[in-house]
Parts: sequence; structure tokens; C-alpha cells
Amino acid sequence: MTNDVIKEAVAKQQSTDRKLSNENTVLGKVMTFHIGDQIYGIEIQYVTEIIEMQHITKIPHVPPYIKGIINVRSKVVPIVDIRSRFGKEEIPYNNRQGGNSLNQPHLHNHSQPQRDVRRHNRGQRR
Repeated sequence: MTNDVIKEAVAKQQSTDRKLSNENTVLGKVMTFHIGDQIYGIEIQYVTEIIEMQHITKIPHVPPYIKGIINVRSKVVPIVDIRSRFGKEEIPYNNRQGGNSLNQPHLHNHSQPQRDVRRHNRGQRR
């Protein structure tokens, strides 16, 4: 092998290594939740806490997706039903559902564990 062939092979391998490295770079973390058959995510930096479901006090003259307010450590926090806000069919609440505190208002839906968001090339399928 000549030096040119070796240099070309090394350059090609380094280029491939850089591409693979970029594809596996963690860009951030998100908390995911399902609405119907779709998965949505919120950047973890905007989630302050996940709390247990508690009694919601209804308030009059608000849009249907505002379910009411709750008291969190002496702060009044509005509850937003994301399903309803996105025009999806409402589901009844129960004490097994939690709220995701995003400073304010609360976004109310089933949440999933946080996930890494990775870079990938649009042309490639995984």
C-alpha cells in the first residue's frame, strides 16, 4: 500500500467515526407523555416536579381545558388538561394520574420516564 492509500483510508475511517459520534450525541433529556397514540415530550429543564393527584377546585368561566386549581405549598396552581387542549377526547380523572408541574400551569396527563434526545441523520432509518 502506498502512503496515499493509507492516508485516504485513515481519513475515511475518521470521517465515519465523527458521523457516528455526532449521531450518538445526547442533545438533552425530555419527560415524555402520551396523548392518544402520539408521544410528546417536554425538556426536563422546564419540569420542576411531579406531584400526586389532589383535589381540583373547579373555577367558573374558564376554557374547558382549564380543569381548575390546586394548592401546592400555599400556591394556587392552575390545572391544564393537555388532551382537551389538543382537541382530544377527555378521559375521567382518578387518583392514579399525576400532574407534571412546569412552574405554572400544571400539565395534566400520564407521564413517562425521562428520555435522552439523540441527534440522527434525517435520511437514515433506525
